Amino acid sequence: MKLGEYLGRIDTQLPCGGSANGDHTHWTLWSGSDGGTPVAVQGKTIGGWTWYEGASAYQGYAQRGTTRIYRDDCCRLINYGGGGDPGRTFQNDADVTIPDQGTVESSITVTGVPGNAPSALSVFQDVHHTWRGDLEIDLIGPSGRAYRLRDGDPDDDADVIHETDTVDASSETANGVWKLRVRDLDVNDSGYIDAWSLTF
Repeated sequence: MKLGEYLGRIDTQLPCGGSANGDHTHWTLWSGSDGGTPVAVQGKTIGGWTWYEGASAYQGYAQRGTTRIYRDDCCRLINYGGGGDPGRTFQNDADVTIPDQGTVESSITVTGVPGNAPSALSVFQDVHHTWRGDLEIDLIGPSGRAYRLRDGDPDDDADVIHETDTVDASSETANGVWKLRVRDLDVNDSGYIDAWSLTF
């Protein structure tokens, strides 16, 4: 799995049988080269999140730094890699509406990272839009410099952007306010920024 991708997809599908009265994702951790034996995820770190079973069924959660994700918190479990270092990846998962032919920004404040940003700064974008080809997306560094992540494409009629791009931001001081700027270039469609993150 790539950095920035979701660790799981929620659904009501039941490929192994059983029943479900709502969207869900089941996790199993296997030990051994042949598929081996299922292992409890309690206390294990997967994708930068530490997993806890909870006191009773459906009370478990994943935790990263001070953020906890429970079973009803859809779509926020992003793969931060195996290190689990909450000081190197910074995320904003507050929704920001993108009005038709409007421009919006979502900010992340980076602290505690010494020196400059890396030459391969990882930028994950989760953006929903009824015609994503209308969108132009830039990363704005603390200096105000814009780094183009996506150009508009009038032929692209898909409705979700789940992408991780890398930019050479080595001329920027790592600490400071970074922004994801999204501009809607054409009429009749709208959407929202669902989440985005920076991995240093």
